[in-house]
Amino acid sequence: MNMIFSPTRLKLFLAWFYKMQIYDKEGKLIAASALAFQLEKILKTETTVGVAYGILTTDSRDNWADAYKYLSDIHVNRDGLKTIQGALFTVSLDQCTTLKKGEEDDELISSLIHGSGSQINSGNRWMDKTIQLVVNPNGNVGFTYEHSPAEGQPIAMMMDYVMKKLKEDPNFGECGSKDVIPTDKIQFCKPNDRIGQWLNIAQQNLDELAKSLQIKVIKFDKFGKDFIKKQRLGPDSFIQIALQLAFFKMHLEPAAQYESAHLRIFEGGRTETIRSCSNESISFCRAMQNNSEATDEERAEKLRAAVMSHQMYAKLALQGKGVDRHLLGLKVMAMENNLPIPKFFSSPGFVKSSHFRMSTSQVATKYDAFMGYGPAVDDGYACCYNPRDNDIILAISAWSHCKVTDLLVFTKTLEQSFLEMKDILDNSQQSSHSPISKL
Repeated sequence: MNMIFSPTRLKLFLAWFYKMQIYDKEGKLIAASALAFQLEKILKTETTVGVAYGILTTDSRDNWADAYKYLSDIHVNRDGLKTIQGALFTVSLDQCTTLKKGEEDDELISSLIHGSGSQINSGNRWMDKTIQLVVNPNGNVGFTYEHSPAEGQPIAMMMDYVMKKLKEDPNFGECGSKDVIPTDKIQFCKPNDRIGQWLNIAQQNLDELAKSLQIKVIKFDKFGKDFIKKQRLGPDSFIQIALQLAFFKMHLEPAAQYESAHLRIFEGGRTETIRSCSNESISFCRAMQNNSEATDEERAEKLRAAVMSHQMYAKLALQGKGVDRHLLGLKVMAMENNLPIPKFFSSPGFVKSSHFRMSTSQVATKYDAFMGYGPAVDDGYACCYNPRDNDIILAISAWSHCKVTDLLVFTKTLEQSFLEMKDILDNSQQSSHSPISKL
């Protein structure tokens, strides 16, 4: 098994790629200390700059496909590309970046998503790899995860396992073979005019995306899933309704809200869409408006109805009874058989309901961890959240080029929505348990 990593030491296109074996010749795992020694040796050895071909993998699929075909047709690149593709994972040793106090998590998630720009660490990625371990000397460490093979939850479970082992055994990873196999430097051709053009295009496109993507990590610590469960409500559904309420407060209309559901019960199953927006959730959002005459008891009742409705939709999606994948199958069948795509797919209702201005998912872990990604549409938000016993960690993003959305206002409105939902539940319970005086 091979491990590929690309240490970046200087700015611009300066990455080198190495192949490092993590198993010895007898198939035994090499000790962590021995692997660390090899990494340190490479960092001390590399004093010259290299071409950061990895930035090509950040570009659009069409651009990268064209560049990949051209690169693979050049003999010297073929083995290197094959080695990277066959590796278990990649490790990116990033150039050190300065962390602003209070924005450490924001810097971490931005770096993991796009590398913070071509002038920093974006060329030090290989976005085709399912798992990239990114390490920065400033202390930030995380994974960049290519989403196609599976959902984010398996990565969280993997890290839960590692953290559990480290807590149980501080020497975890030290036991292993010391019989290291020397690292190999992967060779790529020098860029010609055509390759240089692709590199420049990828750099410009990446920098534009990195500049436009705004992302904020918030740790809501007023309550967590323990409180929600005591209300006999599902934490995931409760958070989904809070996200809808925050959007409704800001934009005075409901959003088509996407939540991913896994289809693990089916062989080869991948995902289905949970359409979180419902008649019940809209009714609750309207009841929460300042001009509403609804009492806290009525609002609490509508909140519970919205949560129960979401739980029902989620259950159906997990059972393969959602609508989106079936409709997608019908559309693809028409395309593959050169048949007209049914007019239903261009109808105003379907188009609007599929323009997901809220793209959401839950990735749960008991540790202080979070995942994040960009919005699905220009005028939307994305939110990945980790509900823990006593807090909720959320990574929320939006596009700065959109004048309709506002990330900072949305995060504040979401926190306000959480508190208001708790208040109406508390108030309705107090009212229902208060003594009734007899006249």
